[in-house]
Amino acid sequence: MIYVKLNTLCVTNYADISILLEIIDFQDSTPLNLNGYTVHFTVKQTLTGVVKISKTVTNHLEPLDGQTLVEITKEDIETLEPGKYIYEVKLEDSDNKLTDFGQSDFIIEQSLKTA
Repeated sequence: MIYVKLNTLCVTNYADISILLEIIDFQDSTPLNLNGYTVHFTVKQTLTGVVKISKTVTNHLEPLDGQTLVEITKEDIETLEPGKYIYEVKLEDSDNKLTDFGQSDFIIEQSLKTA
C-alpha cells in the first residue's frame, strides 16, 4: 500500500504554484520509486463536478526518493472564481492501475493584480 498526505492548499488567483508530493510505501515507510509511474492531479468544484485543472506528471523531481512536483500556473488559476474547490491525486503504475489518494481542499483566494 502506498500513501501520500494531502493537505489543504491555499493559493491566490494570480500566482504560479509548485506542489511537492512525497509518496511513501506504507508497508516499510520508505519512499516509493516513481520511475514508471504517472501522477494525476485534478481540481474540481465538487467531487462529482467538472475538472477545472488537470495536471499529469511523468518526469518526477526525485523519483528514487518518491518526490514529484505538480506545477500549476497563474493561467490555470486565473479563470476560476475565488472560493473552495477539491483536489484529487491519483497514481498510475505501468500496468495502468490507478491508486486514489483521496482528496482535500483547494482554496483560491482573491488577490490584487499588480501592474
